[in-house]
Amino acid sequence: MSEAVIEFSLLTKVYSFGFWGRKQRALDGLSLRVERGAIYGFLGANGAGKTTGIKILMGLQFPTTGSVKIFGLSPEDPRAKARIGYMPERPYFHDSMVAADFLHFHRSLFGSYLGKKLPSNEELLELVGLAQVADKPLKGFSKGMLQRIGIAQALVNDPELVVLDEPMSGLDPVGRKEMRDLILRLGQRGKTVFFSSHILSDVESICHRIAFLEKGVLKFEGDIAEIRKSGSHRQEILFTGLRQEQVAGDPSLSAAIRTGDAYLLHTSQVSHAKAAIETVWKLGGTLLAYHPEQRSLEDFLFGKEKA
Repeated sequence: MSEAVIEFSLLTKVYSFGFWGRKQRALDGLSLRVERGAIYGFLGANGAGKTTGIKILMGLQFPTTGSVKIFGLSPEDPRAKARIGYMPERPYFHDSMVAADFLHFHRSLFGSYLGKKLPSNEELLELVGLAQVADKPLKGFSKGMLQRIGIAQALVNDPELVVLDEPMSGLDPVGRKEMRDLILRLGQRGKTVFFSSHILSDVESICHRIAFLEKGVLKFEGDIAEIRKSGSHRQEILFTGLRQEQVAGDPSLSAAIRTGDAYLLHTSQVSHAKAAIETVWKLGGTLLAYHPEQRSLEDFLFGKEKA
């Protein structure tokens, strides 16, 4: 088993509100483990407890019960903090600063504590795709550019663990793709990335493993690869070159629907798809396309199986 970078153990957080101390349970017995080198998605709807979990992880809040370890250390331990890069959900930016000065300022906060050579402004801005705007003030940045400079800020100490709270929130499709690509680049550089999101398609495309929260309770934790293998898979076959009576008269093809000069067949069984393709070839037809569809994360979490 790989080294655990993050460990939540029976983590519970209860808030008190109002004069009468009304209780609200934000997290309820959360336990999970994030191994070194993983891109890990922390999922759930708004209010599921994701930000609470991240704030406890970063030492910004304290658990009611349970514990958190980072590299086997307390989140409050300076040795753990030195190995983490963090971008909150609503970061504050010094918008009068230019990008290069902004990074220099955050790097200076570490002083000589880290005792190692840190990445330069040029390296960080190149990594996040902002090399051309190093001398531009942040107040002129778009939402997507601000998210990327926020990640550059989280990397000034060359961390082993990068924690991002809703990094894709509020971005347009282009900005979301840029953010996904950036997270993948961090993974390729050997960083462990732990990020929260409620956008399932984004998480599914880049994560190795996920945890799904619902009202503070962990409903699922596991590998994306295993989710894709589970459940029924829809096979889509498009073919042409056969007469209507040939299609209707063969059990493996009879469910096909005519679309113009071609036929479209859906099945959830791989054996049926294989038999249909062999029949098309045997009868002298032409296979135009074959699309095996794997189970999506949305299907798995919310039970939406395709027919």
